[in-house]
Amino acid sequence: SRLSILLILMTVGIGQLYGQTQSTDPLPDERIQDLLETIATQLEDADFDFETFQENLLNFLDEPLDLNSASRADLGDLGLLNGAQIDALLDHRYQYGSLLSIYELQLVPGMDGRTIANIKPFVTLESSGRRKLKAGDYLFGGRHRVYTRYQTILEDQKGYTQPDSVRNYLGNRARLYMRYRYQQGNRLSYGFTAEKDPGEEFFGGTQPRGFDYYSAHLYFRDLGVVKDLAFGDYQILLGQGLAWWSGFGFGKSAYVLDVRKNARTISPYTSVNENLFLRGAAATFRLGKEEGIGDHLSLTAWGSHKAIDANQVDSDTLFDGAGDAVTSFVEDGFHRTETELEKKDAAKESIGGISMTYTKRNWRVGIAASHIRYNVSLDQADRPDNRFNFEGDRLSNATAFYSANVRNVSFFGETALSDNGSMATLNGLQANLHPRVEMAAVYRYYDKAYQAMYANVFAEQSTVGNEQGIYLGLTYRVARKISLDAYVDLYRHPWLRFRADAPSRGRDFLAQVTWKPSRRTEFYVRAKHEVKQENAVNNETAIDFLVPVRRTNLRFNLSSNPSSVWRLRSRVELSWFDNSIEGLERGVLVYQDLQWSPRRIPLTLTARYALFDAESFDARIYAYESDVLYQFSIPFFNDRGSRYYILAKYKPARWINIYARFARTGFTNRETVGSDLEEIDAPHRSEFKGMLVFKF
Repeated sequence: SRLSILLILMTVGIGQLYGQTQSTDPLPDERIQDLLETIATQLEDADFDFETFQENLLNFLDEPLDLNSASRADLGDLGLLNGAQIDALLDHRYQYGSLLSIYELQLVPGMDGRTIANIKPFVTLESSGRRKLKAGDYLFGGRHRVYTRYQTILEDQKGYTQPDSVRNYLGNRARLYMRYRYQQGNRLSYGFTAEKDPGEEFFGGTQPRGFDYYSAHLYFRDLGVVKDLAFGDYQILLGQGLAWWSGFGFGKSAYVLDVRKNARTISPYTSVNENLFLRGAAATFRLGKEEGIGDHLSLTAWGSHKAIDANQVDSDTLFDGAGDAVTSFVEDGFHRTETELEKKDAAKESIGGISMTYTKRNWRVGIAASHIRYNVSLDQADRPDNRFNFEGDRLSNATAFYSANVRNVSFFGETALSDNGSMATLNGLQANLHPRVEMAAVYRYYDKAYQAMYANVFAEQSTVGNEQGIYLGLTYRVARKISLDAYVDLYRHPWLRFRADAPSRGRDFLAQVTWKPSRRTEFYVRAKHEVKQENAVNNETAIDFLVPVRRTNLRFNLSSNPSSVWRLRSRVELSWFDNSIEGLERGVLVYQDLQWSPRRIPLTLTARYALFDAESFDARIYAYESDVLYQFSIPFFNDRGSRYYILAKYKPARWINIYARFARTGFTNRETVGSDLEEIDAPHRSEFKGMLVFKF
């Protein structure tokens, strides 16, 4: 049977635990793929900007980061060090001077062997110094990259097969993507991004300009006093995200110590999310010595104006004096039907902000203030859970943030206010208690009436506000090859929320034991259990009441790279869901990955075959999948069936990469896939992606 074949392949992988352990290290680009898979495996149900992360690593692969001169922001750009490790490295440099060897990092608190191995391909200790660039260097001395991608669902979907319906998709089923970017080291970047979603028209009808979404940026760094300067589309990342973090972030995960946000304040925006960015101009001015060397004061100012999608209020339902109003802002970016097109650019958003940060060796403090104004008023539905949500046409925020490194303890936090007087605060620490033991703790209090439009915080919910909690994380290196990662998070919601018509509580636990018997083999077991209060399902009483809802996942994962040619990945994952009313629901996912990279052919083939059986949507299981460049698939599995995909990467010359991917999911307990306009009248769904990358 298919399950037997999977088990045989897993047995082959397990045999590698005791077999060959000596092999060459993976190539640097393979190392990036390994890192992406490792991170995605730990963050599968969290938001994370994989595209920016991968692009940064590719840049550092071409131009390694000098650890002896890198600033705090540069180290944050690397994305492989947490806040405590960055603090400890800067403090080590301050006390002892330049690093003499990469392995001197073992003397830096919090730097373990795995971290050093991860950053090694992307860093250097041999700086050539910063030379002054001439105009020709800026224009012609950098790297050009062009990316084109085509993606489509192969089966007919209902939205494309109803030509007489006003609800039909107006365009074809293709998703098209194009991006150009020029970079001169990390000193200059400019480019544009364009995307058409499936169902949107292209060079005709409602889209005469071609793509539905365009983004462009021009970004400078280290222009004397001006340290960062951005025009076009950019991101603002401040403190711990309580007021400003206009991008992705992540919270609870198997990286139990990564609870502190750490990023450059201004960064260019190159992704395709049509909402998580600002459009206009921003600049950071720095007075004093270079960051990481001495005291300095930095000032950041930004301004933005852009159109955003919104659900408009029906004029027949407006109360007297309401004027122009919308019921919500729309974030999916789809403009496929006449109804969705009515929402496009229905509101205008204008933003102004200023931030000031003072840094002195091992501590820093900052303050920021911002104001947002819309040309329409936001009037949300009159429901009890919306009572404290933002309404109106303007919002102001003020925030103060800090970080400090005292011996082996790194402190961080932020406190923010919205103009209704409500507060949000987050404070935490990361500590090296022993050469084998590290811990992190975070306390958060987000008032039920606190409001911020661009917040992205460490929280149980996806939005800021209406939450209090305490988080404790621990990493214990039991032995040289065995480690334990665990966290516990206790939280409460003082006011109503979605699916909870009363104040509620919850708790979340995770524990993972990892065994790495060799450089190329790793096995881990992870258990995750969460209990939270939600409305009882199928309730027939006059008032909703809360019941405990339990979710449990148990995972067994094996990664084995017996040689530079073959790689194996195996997983078995079980899930249990109990809503206290309908009884226990179960799920199981089993898959096997194979990767083949022949030495004499510039080709890499990656394939997976998976079997799944989940009794309900609530018992679903997530799993990361390898994809074409800058695409990341983390589908969930429910119902019963199988899924496979094959990904090919071919590099016929140094200046071109070719990607192709085919994936298919088949179900044995249903006759259709999807719903509404996405419905396929067949028990399977197939997808093709093709991509070309040009470098010159």
